Amino acid sequence: MKIKGWICLLLLMGVFTGCQAEPPKESDSLTRVGIIEAQIKTLEIVKSYAGVVAYAEETLLSFRMTGEIETFFYQENDRVNEGDLLAVINPIGYASQIEGAKRDYDSTLNQVNQARDQRDYLLTQYRNFEELYASGSISKIALDEIELQYENASEAYASALSQMNKARTYYEETARAEGNYELVAPREGLVARIFFEPDEVVPAGTPVLAFAQTGTHVKIHAGSEEIHEIKRHDKMQVQYGDKTLEGRVVAIASAPDAVTLEYEVTILLESQIPLGQVVRVEKTKESHTGLVLPIYAVLAEGGNFYVFTLDEEGIAHQRPVKIRYSVDNQVVIEGISPGEKVIYEGNHLINDQDAVKVREQDVLP
Repeated sequence: MKIKGWICLLLLMGVFTGCQAEPPKESDSLTRVGIIEAQIKTLEIVKSYAGVVAYAEETLLSFRMTGEIETFFYQENDRVNEGDLLAVINPIGYASQIEGAKRDYDSTLNQVNQARDQRDYLLTQYRNFEELYASGSISKIALDEIELQYENASEAYASALSQMNKARTYYEETARAEGNYELVAPREGLVARIFFEPDEVVPAGTPVLAFAQTGTHVKIHAGSEEIHEIKRHDKMQVQYGDKTLEGRVVAIASAPDAVTLEYEVTILLESQIPLGQVVRVEKTKESHTGLVLPIYAVLAEGGNFYVFTLDEEGIAHQRPVKIRYSVDNQVVIEGISPGEKVIYEGNHLINDQDAVKVREQDVLP
């Protein structure tokens, strides 16, 4: 019986020994982690605004003569190139306009001649009266009276001369306007506004359309709590599509909009953008340079912060750090050196001096 019992015991031990699994390999028991190399970088705190490209400059265009508008070749907001024909006018009574301008000029010229003759005559009289007064032949009152007449004549001559110059300018412009029946674009831009319809009569010199130079100004709006952070000449980054353009602040409204309570800010660009485009405008409020890590690489315990660094042997070391600044999901820290490997994933699963295994796909530069 004893022999059978020992045999059974040995058989049972053999069964359990044969069923026991092999001891795990050391690498399979290690916590897998992701690491990042601590590098010196600059974090920027950026404020973003929505901006709209606006007119940079608007010029009013007019004909030099009165006439009836035959046609406009473009509509409002159409883009044009320098020299493009914008509108044509049919002059009304152009010959009579020139004759009338010449007649007015001749009339004012005659008035100037008469006023000059009167002034010169009174000047001669005044000098004679001075001699008579010096010899005691006339009174001081008589001398003062002729002096006043001379001064009035001088003023009348100056007024007549001014009127003649205006009449001459109008006559010369009217004469030069012969054959000038067209409005052309002075440069590349767009037709911003049209003030008349075809077949309407437009007086000479009256604005017919507004021509706008495009693509150099961007308008943004800032609230009262942030307008004090924007100054004239501040640099702004304008994002347009895949391009980043640099601009600078050239104007800030002195008072907010009555409805939105926001201040309008005008930014001047070096490059041109199509009118009406909505763009993203960014302003760097402040920047901080130092060792930058993802915020989840830093752990906290008892009000203190620490990270795990990894040595060449694959051992994790708990290192105390200080957080200088935090921007979005990144922090600037002190306490470790540039180039050290910092565990950013799996760090909450390990302790100081633990051996870990790096997951290659999680290594960040």
